[in-house]
Amino acid sequence: MKIGVMVESFRAGLDGGLKAAMEVGAQGVQIFATTGEVQPAKLDAGGRRELKSRMTGMGLELAAICADFGGHGFQKAEDNAKRVDNSKR
Repeated sequence: MKIGVMVESFRAGLDGGLKAAMEVGAQGVQIFATTGEVQPAKLDAGGRRELKSRMTGMGLELAAICADFGGHGFQKAEDNAKRVDNSKR
């Protein structure tokens, strides 16, 4: 069984959290992707490739992405187009 951790649980930013995950022996990580430096508006395709390469070099797999946009989920039809687009990215 592989062990994974949520990067943000280390409260050390993305780079510090990845390093801490590696140091504690985790094989996988979950990244919160709706705010901060990995949100789609801040991390383009090249940035995502670079992040994946960095993680691979550290022996880490991306196990999950947390994309909790908060609020009301998809219950308000007028907000769904933007939420669906954000979820896809």
